[in-house]
Amino acid sequence: MRDNLRAFLTAVISGILFIGMSVFAATTISTSIQTDGTLSVTGAAVNYGDLTTGGDLYVNGADFSLGTGSATTTLTVSSARLGVASTTPWGLFSIESDNSSVGINPIFVVGDQGTSTPLFIISGNDGRVGVGTSSPGVRLGVAGDINANIVYGDTLVATSTTATSTLKGGLTVDTSTLVVDFSSNSVGVSSSSPFVALGVTGTTTSSWGAILGLNGAPINQLRFGTCTYNPAVSLAASSTLSTNCTGATGVNTSDRVFVTPVSLEIGLIMTSASSTADNVIQVSVMNTGNREPSAGYGTAVTPASATWFWMAIR
Repeated sequence: MRDNLRAFLTAVISGILFIGMSVFAATTISTSIQTDGTLSVTGAAVNYGDLTTGGDLYVNGADFSLGTGSATTTLTVSSARLGVASTTPWGLFSIESDNSSVGINPIFVVGDQGTSTPLFIISGNDGRVGVGTSSPGVRLGVAGDINANIVYGDTLVATSTTATSTLKGGLTVDTSTLVVDFSSNSVGVSSSSPFVALGVTGTTTSSWGAILGLNGAPINQLRFGTCTYNPAVSLAASSTLSTNCTGATGVNTSDRVFVTPVSLEIGLIMTSASSTADNVIQVSVMNTGNREPSAGYGTAVTPASATWFWMAIR
């Protein structure tokens, strides 16, 4: 009887010691375990099934690892908030950062194994966001190209002296102050719908400036070009010849034209010019008879063919 009791006590004590040593060493659980109290494990614990806790889960060590590095691992938070460095996260996923303690360490990084040019970074000092850069100098710093449909902002500053800026599409400054219409390749000043290459709307000003106008009406267009003067007839002294300067492409009958005669013979003067038909300017030339003595005073003159310059106001 005494021997049986001794054997029983020995078995019980050995079992207790075995359980105690197992808990304080590495523990592997492949079956279900349930406790209504506290389960403390100071060694390594490996669980091959699901782990469910109805209360808080505290990890007092330095690291908390999920996954093995090869399989797909997910962290799911259902109907709750997840906080990093915060016990009271106010967002579904919140990261609290103290500027004085974080220093140069970023709050959030998406990188390529610690590269100095991360894909995405949020600075720990001022919350600046960087894309393709580890040191964003502005609220949003992007190292590379940006493709956007609409960009809103109070100020656009371009400081580079070597870069070339290309705007694809139209450009509007303050609704109608300056409008670039890419569909018609036209620019409007104080006009949102310029109908010429450069359209300027406005005929009055309250300060010093230049106003283009004609008899109180604004000038719509200024056109320049050349025409061919070739009367091919003799012009007697003290007589006037009216003929056409042809090839004045762009001139309309309602335009006011100014012509600069080139290479007129001595004694000949141009007295008038007008647009009598589209692309044609009629000019009048008078022979004053005042020629050099060798040519003979008061003799007839045949004007030579020449190219003249014209300006039309519309």
